[in-house]
Amino acid sequence: MQWTIISQPMSATPLEPRHRPAIRRLLERDVAANLFPLSVLENEKGDRQEGLWLGVWKTENELDAVAFVSLRYGSGPDHLQFGNVAAYGNPTACHQLGRLLGEKGSAKMIFGPRAESDAFWSGLGEPHCQFCYAHQLYECCQVADGKRIDLSLAQLDDLQPVATMASDMLLEDLGVSRLRDSPLQHLLWVRHRIVSAKTWIHTSDHDPTQPIAFVINVGCHSHYGAQVGGTFVPPEHRNQGLASAGMRTICHTLLRGSPTQKPVTRVTLLVNEENHSAIRCYKKAGFEERALFRFRLMG
Repeated sequence: MQWTIISQPMSATPLEPRHRPAIRRLLERDVAANLFPLSVLENEKGDRQEGLWLGVWKTENELDAVAFVSLRYGSGPDHLQFGNVAAYGNPTACHQLGRLLGEKGSAKMIFGPRAESDAFWSGLGEPHCQFCYAHQLYECCQVADGKRIDLSLAQLDDLQPVATMASDMLLEDLGVSRLRDSPLQHLLWVRHRIVSAKTWIHTSDHDPTQPIAFVINVGCHSHYGAQVGGTFVPPEHRNQGLASAGMRTICHTLLRGSPTQKPVTRVTLLVNEENHSAIRCYKKAGFEERALFRFRLMG
């Protein structure tokens, strides 16, 4: 793939495996905000890259901004469609990173710290967004006192109810139904999370018609920390304190570690800043506000 490099003082350029130390130094300035790209970086070995890394150099050895772009999921003769973008650093430099990617194509999703995310989207040409949300990043380093519940890893027998709950969550949050719009793709994605031991559930004997009372997913997970999301309590089980209790349990599990995984020092999550009930729930579990984020899904 050939890239056009912008010839001016703040130039954006693709990065190579040999640049990993510089990428890491920049991202580690705010570990909580950069758990996702740091987790990607940790998994890259040798010359293998999980996607594209773009950067703007401040000095010969110091980056001013960096963006991770997941591999393209489609293309046309003159336009490439890339996946997810996470940008961090000087917003002016992030704008240049957006311009560089925009020379070759477009992105499906842009997320990250708000100023950086907005700047990258602006550099990309401010493409139409299907969804644009102001999120807040919350971090838990110590679980608050309070009720906990038993959690277990979801099994393949749980696929259908977990997939239904995941679709219901998106319907409530975004107004879209994945089971209706792309059922096979949705089921495969939920199955992948279950097989990868990323989905945890709490079951209840009180309602045989809806035995799963709480579900949560663990996303990126590295020695830097873990991020959780996809939290959902069915309507028939709400107002019982299950969400806060489940959050305390999963955070305790991740922070303490287990025989199969090392403990982490932090757990983060993203929440729509208008979702005040969810924010109250997370604070009860021990989460504290860390940063302003932005989430954009392109049309």
